[in-house]
Parts: sequence; C-alpha cells; structure tokens
Amino acid sequence: RVHGIIIYYPIFGGPIDDYLRDVIGLEKDVEGLNHRYRYSLYHNIRTIDNDAGKKCVLPCTPLAVIKIMEYLGAYDRTRPVGHQLDGKVAVVFNRSEVVGRPLAAMLANDGALVYSVDITGILVYRRGRVKGTLKVEETSVTPEKALTEADIVISGTRRRDCADISGDLAEIRSRHCRRALAELQGGHVARQEERHRDQFLGHAGMHRVGMSVRAHMPGEVAA
Repeated sequence: RVHGIIIYYPIFGGPIDDYLRDVIGLEKDVEGLNHRYRYSLYHNIRTIDNDAGKKCVLPCTPLAVIKIMEYLGAYDRTRPVGHQLDGKVAVVFNRSEVVGRPLAAMLANDGALVYSVDITGILVYRRGRVKGTLKVEETSVTPEKALTEADIVISGTRRRDCADISGDLAEIRSRHCRRALAELQGGHVARQEERHRDQFLGHAGMHRVGMSVRAHMPGEVAA
C-alpha cells in the first residue's frame, strides 16, 4: 500500500507536470501541490472543512523557508495569524509552481509585500482587501530597487540561472549588501536584515523532507 507520493519536479515541464500534480489524490499528496491544496493556498484557506478542521498540506519547500524565517525572528508572534509580516518587504527570486509562486503567496497571506522576480519580469503580491484574496500585479520596479526596499530576500534558483533572472547579481549584492542578497548555490536560501545585522541560512531545500514528515505525522508535530 502506498501512503504518500512525492515527485521531484520538474519532470517534463509545462502541462504534463500540471497533470501529474493533479492526479495525485488528496490523501496521498505529500507536497500539497494538487488542485485542492493549491486553491486553498491561493485563497488563504488553512483547513479542509469536510475533514474535521484538518490543516491543508502546504508545499514542503516553501513551508521549510517559512519555518526558517520564523526561527530567525522575521515573524512577529505578538500579532495575530495573517498579520505577522505586516510592514515587511520580501523579494523572492523564482516563480516556479513548486517553490517561488506558492512561497510568494504564503508570505503575502501573512502580510508581507512581495516582489516576485522571474525571467518573465517582476510581479507584486499583496494580501487583497477581500478576505481570502491575493492581489497580484505587474510593476515597473527593478530588481535593484526591490532589493533596496527589502527586509527579506529569498532565492529559489540555480547559479546558472542568475544572469537570466536578475542581471549581474554580484554587482547588486555589492551595492546592497546591507539588504542581504543571499548567495545562490543550488539551494534555496533565506536571509533578513534585522537591526542592521544580516542573518543567513543556505540550502533550505534540504529541509523539505522534514516538512513533509511534519505535515503527515499523526497528530502533527509541533512547529
């Protein structure tokens, strides 16, 4: 008997990968990437109504980044859920369906203004005025400008993709090092500026399995 399925995307890319995500049943989806979970994520629905309030499964790599950010103190735990990143600006490099896009939505759901940087351009994610909505719009802001505003910078791209996504990141890093642009070394990284002191963690992707175990343990494991 198969209890859970995890797929390391991309496999084929495009609509075939979309199909694979959606054919995995809700009860076996370890990564939280099928349509039901994706819909819940982008509408800020945090539980499955017909399953005794069971929490929705979130994509495990973005969730790992969120938990790391909580540990680093980026979240204000004195505020209610959904407002713990109010006033924070985040820059997320990469807008893949597996990491970058859901991570931008998760940060926006928690109150951050998010610049989502990808090869196709920059989008701004913010919480919508209507409960359960996200506002996503194009912007003329450049990666350099976004980094000057950022409290948090997260990369979800490989080193060989750097030039395509954001130009000369080495130059940007040297000019905005106080804004904590993290190294891109084949893993996902999160870094934030706090009281003019950078905090850095590399290769958050290695924590994805731990997050998937946390989501599916009986009774769940405490954060």
